[in-house]
Amino acid sequence: MSAARILVVDDERTLARSIQLFLTEAGYEAAVAPDAEQALRLLETLQPDVVFLDVSLPGMNGLELLTRIQRDDPSLPVVIMTAYGSIEGAVEAVKLGAFDYLKKPVDLEELKLLADRAREASRLHGELSYYRGRAARELPFEGIVAACAPMREVLERVAHVAELDESPPILITGETGTGKGLLARTIHARSSRSTRPFVEVNSTALPANLLEAELFGHERGAFTDAKESKMGLFEAAEGGFLFLDEVGDLELALQGKLLRAIEDRTIRRVGGVRDRVVDVRILAATNRDLARDVEAERFRKDLYYRLAVIILDLPPLRERGDDIPLLAEHFLRKFRVKYGRDVRALEPSAVEQLNAYSWPGNVRELSHVIERAVLWSTGPALRVEQLTMPSPDPTSSNASSSNATPAAAATHGQQRSSDAEDADPNPAPGAPLVDWERTLIARALKEAGGNQTRAAKRLGITRDTLRYRLKKMRPETAEPGQSPGDSTQPG
Repeated sequence: MSAARILVVDDERTLARSIQLFLTEAGYEAAVAPDAEQALRLLETLQPDVVFLDVSLPGMNGLELLTRIQRDDPSLPVVIMTAYGSIEGAVEAVKLGAFDYLKKPVDLEELKLLADRAREASRLHGELSYYRGRAARELPFEGIVAACAPMREVLERVAHVAELDESPPILITGETGTGKGLLARTIHARSSRSTRPFVEVNSTALPANLLEAELFGHERGAFTDAKESKMGLFEAAEGGFLFLDEVGDLELALQGKLLRAIEDRTIRRVGGVRDRVVDVRILAATNRDLARDVEAERFRKDLYYRLAVIILDLPPLRERGDDIPLLAEHFLRKFRVKYGRDVRALEPSAVEQLNAYSWPGNVRELSHVIERAVLWSTGPALRVEQLTMPSPDPTSSNASSSNATPAAAATHGQQRSSDAEDADPNPAPGAPLVDWERTLIARALKEAGGNQTRAAKRLGITRDTLRYRLKKMRPETAEPGQSPGDSTQPG
């Protein structure tokens, strides 16, 4: 077994040489650097197992060098050496990620104990990373239940792209509620960057001007409330993943800045003058048809082609066949434990009802249906009457949906629209305005299959406005057997 390597960074040459000699006699391979510049070169060639670092160095000081080491190799243990009068600096170094600190004048026996501890910690960290990586590759996809061919194909692609340390952006597409966020987290969990950050950005949560500052950060005084500098989410995701949820809803002005950040791997804080290099993998998700948005000039063509190098398209639940009862059983087990219920299975008639329903809210809607059923359960099996969802339409079964021709699908869509109007007649003359508003919103949601974005377009309002109106109206706007938020959250 080769000797562990230690790098001593200290401009006090006599002390540094004494430490080097002592460690060599103790069985270590030790090297000395008098300043940060030489230390950086030795870090590449020596690849030490432990670094002993003095706080006070000429040029780049010890804390700056520690930050640089943490950025390049967070698992490398660094022990800070400091004079008695500058303990505050050592405490700050520990906050920045140093393994421990050692007071000067140095006690060589204490130094050796720290070297042994740091070396063992480094070894254990390496073993943990190895077994985590192997487990991620060998175990099934946690939280994802899939037996149908389309989903298995998606998961095979996920297993392939997750192994890459570097890859172009990945675009996850699919209807609302199909599990795009879960798939993004799965890619992160199975990657070599699984111990690094996973930062999620909801592109609809903030106005464009505030979202820009959130993404790229801002300098002090950049705008009225910028009382201090703040790093953005790109910087927060350094070394890991940045997940851009609902990327299709980004405003055009921000899309251009995002494109530059992805292509050049540099960002500039709002109000700043200096470019900052970032190392992040980009994941994006949308329930929109971005190709159509490009044609309509609602989405930048160059950004679309940059994001769409790798596309993972999640099928809607109505096209996943046997996955529906499997997912139902998965949610049954989950909520049985969560709520302490004794329900163990679904009655065959309940399974038949689940298979017959069209699931406009996809997997999320199924989860809510099973959760409610578990809450109301009174026996060992879930019964069909406990499944609080609309009665299935025989003309919109899974089989007919998957096999219908485009013309038949269009006719079916018109029929659904007509049915929706029949189901929601206009309020009586003289009814309050809120009744008309409630009726129009409920009808638009039905015609859009529960998809908020499409419903908002039908109404000629933004999705945020629709969400606001829904929140004010709850629970009246909920469809029969469906809680108001069942299929309205981003996928």
